[in-house]
Amino acid sequence: MPGPFLFAGGSKPLTPRPGRGTLPRMVSRPWARRGPAARGVIGIVLMGLLLHTLGCGVRGLKRVEVAPSQLASAPKQNATLKAHLRDGSVIVFDSWAFDERARAVRGDGRKLDPDRRNEAPGPHEVALDSVAVFESDALTVPAAMAPVTMMIGLHGLASALCLSNTKACFGSCPTFYAWDGERPVLVAEAFSASVAPALESTDLDALDRVHAAQDRLELTLTNEAFETHVVRRADLVVVPRPPGSRVLADQERGLWLASGWLEPDQALGDEGDCRDALARRDGIERTSLADSTDLAARETLELRFERAPVGELGVVLVARQSLLSTYVFYQALAWMGRSAGSWLASLEHVEIASRGQTFGPARALGGIEVQVRDAAGWKTVGEYRETGPLASDTRVVRLPERAQGALDVRLRFTRGLWRLDQVGLVAVRGVASPVRVPPDGVTRRGRPDAAALASLRDGVTPLVTLPGDTLSLVYQLPPAAEEAEIFLESRGYYMEWMRDAWLAEENPVRVASLFLDPHAALRDLAPAFKRVEPDMEAMFWGSRYAH
Repeated sequence: MPGPFLFAGGSKPLTPRPGRGTLPRMVSRPWARRGPAARGVIGIVLMGLLLHTLGCGVRGLKRVEVAPSQLASAPKQNATLKAHLRDGSVIVFDSWAFDERARAVRGDGRKLDPDRRNEAPGPHEVALDSVAVFESDALTVPAAMAPVTMMIGLHGLASALCLSNTKACFGSCPTFYAWDGERPVLVAEAFSASVAPALESTDLDALDRVHAAQDRLELTLTNEAFETHVVRRADLVVVPRPPGSRVLADQERGLWLASGWLEPDQALGDEGDCRDALARRDGIERTSLADSTDLAARETLELRFERAPVGELGVVLVARQSLLSTYVFYQALAWMGRSAGSWLASLEHVEIASRGQTFGPARALGGIEVQVRDAAGWKTVGEYRETGPLASDTRVVRLPERAQGALDVRLRFTRGLWRLDQVGLVAVRGVASPVRVPPDGVTRRGRPDAAALASLRDGVTPLVTLPGDTLSLVYQLPPAAEEAEIFLESRGYYMEWMRDAWLAEENPVRVASLFLDPHAALRDLAPAFKRVEPDMEAMFWGSRYAH
């Protein structure tokens, strides 16, 4: 799912319109006043602007998806043909011919690997059965192309919904479904913040709604949006637990044995008592609306546990994000426009310390800050952070040891950003010992997929999925798994595809402001978000590409 405001793609840069995107408007005196880390961010911005300014001047770009039967009539003048291969790479043909007899396309162009690294231009040939989808970038679309659909838009009703609110288009990182005892349910969204190769990361999700069938567990991995997913690993982490206890993950993926779950005796928000919404994991979530003047404005929930035990404790949160972060992420992509791929590629060429500064908007929105009250007042002891609006995740925030008695806890977070399903207090009993279980089998459309299984087991050649892909991952569990806690540890990244509707908003100066002064940018965005907030949820799910 859309992550912390960066993007990968393969579109051409667009020469800026007069008066927009020029270097003098981007930076002047502020450069000298900022520290090394901030200058690193400005360097990223300037690199993106430079690549943007030196673009090849495409005007009035029209993207269409081209079926193989339409290749012969696809435009060849003032156009490129992109072949999106099933391994995640892309061949961009500047000139090409379709050999119908050989079922292949030949021509001159360049190849971008799954990480969007650009190889030297030259001749290429690609067989149709190795191509997931063809895309034509053309100035005009002839009558013969009228039946084809727009690739970066969405189909049918989804397209109409997405066009009516372009920041509510459905998006998802790799999503995992499993049987909960009654039906298949969404149980995890993997590495939601990893929206570029440079941001590849490992994610750990609690599968606490999953029911294993004796020694076997099956997960369904899907790509349900216009994205390219690069999955390097999808292992189970199985942790034995004593009867009546839980195993909980903290923010650093540490695993802890816990017992004695307590519901809050009191929970107060701006709306008053919200204890019923937080007492159980039942899908009834405590939510709020964003602030109308500042999308980073905070709110608080005050909790009280009357009979908190002595010793080391932990606050357990089951939560997910709202669509506020998705809106800001998509707005950043819209401002990046056709140069989004170039902006992101510049991340590969800066040091890691400076690269981390590009998360400024995500830090401005923040996580769920956990505070406890002592004699000196409220003290922050940890934070819940999880990107993505699709699947809730369960995390524990450990508290300092304390004497027995009433415990006051305060949750502080951005108004309208979080959906809280459950909050509890547990006694932390010690470190848990996990067992790692890689997939034992992978099927695609009911048939074994040996290549996908090899990719997920060797950790070297990643599994690449494209829109609509669905795979079943089967795991052989260790003995007594029905008494264990199960987690999914995934590693990889994904690349969001641009939507045509976003390109009209291209504005590199606004991109720069989002990264250099995210708090001001979030205040500026508040009125626009509030206009679409009431309909975001219905439009987001209604514009889903695949099911």
